Amino acid sequence: MRSFKMSFATAILMLVIAINLASCKQKEDDLKMEIKVLPDTLSKLNIYEGAPSNLQNNSSYIEYEGINNSYNDSCEKQDLIYVPVGKKIVPPANGNGLPTFPSGTILLKTFYYWKDKRNHSLGKQLVETRVVLYDGEKWTGKAYAWDASQNEAYFVLSGKSVPVSWINENGKAYKFDFKIASEFQCRQCHTQKTLGTFLPIHFQMKNLNMTRPWAPAINQLEFFSQKGIMSSVNSSSFLSVPAYSDTTQTVEKRVRGYLDTNCAHCHSPEGYAYDYSSLNLKFDVSLEESHILDPGMKAEIISRMLSTDVKKRMPKIHSNLNDTKYINLVEKYLNTLP
Repeated sequence: MRSFKMSFATAILMLVIAINLASCKQKEDDLKMEIKVLPDTLSKLNIYEGAPSNLQNNSSYIEYEGINNSYNDSCEKQDLIYVPVGKKIVPPANGNGLPTFPSGTILLKTFYYWKDKRNHSLGKQLVETRVVLYDGEKWTGKAYAWDASQNEAYFVLSGKSVPVSWINENGKAYKFDFKIASEFQCRQCHTQKTLGTFLPIHFQMKNLNMTRPWAPAINQLEFFSQKGIMSSVNSSSFLSVPAYSDTTQTVEKRVRGYLDTNCAHCHSPEGYAYDYSSLNLKFDVSLEESHILDPGMKAEIISRMLSTDVKKRMPKIHSNLNDTKYINLVEKYLNTLP
């Protein structure tokens, strides 16, 4: 009888192991599949291991960081990329912009706040995850709002207001509604008239050409190549946008880097706002080409960055808080210009 019990227990254990292995295998197979349409629930993309609020991505998604990030009401961000097994991103032959992506590429950005930035052990509030997918012909994107349980995020077509409350590193408390953009608002920023109706914004060579902030501390573009998601790349062939937080850089370079990251996707010849202002705020154009020196333009830039009027303010969304520190830096620089 004892022998039978041991055999039965062993059989049960082996069955449990088999089920777990099959589940893991199914998840691996799901990740290797090329996704053609974004789902309406984020969990179907199999991004995280364990509780999503830990933001622990599985090995199929690679975390990366831009030299600069756009300002979005002082929130924290995590950037991830997924490239189907056996496929590679191809660096551009000319210029410092977007590379060529293989079908099935996914880029995603999760926005969150530490409940108290002085004490990370208190946890975080996930607010929004934006996902863009390349199906081999075109890019599509969806914005997902996280539910109260922080276990699932759901596609929101028309935008959404999400109440957030958090304490910054200096102990100052904030409470406001974080605005998740509608599909129409997303398209305004992501449309590049001469390049495509919907494109990623910040996954550009000039904004990725940096030393990784995590181990291994090597050039990020070369790391992508080592991981097998990008073709062989010579990082010295590409420009690096100055980090606007880098106080060793000149004020001019920092401000041009800031404007490139926060404004140039709309205020450039390809962007939707170019017809209104003729501004070209890309870092890699001359000051004269930028049109910053046009009559009245310096005052216009500052007034819009400081405005609380929804019809005038820049940026159009995520404007509950002004990025005062860097708006002051922009104003300081503009006041030095003729």
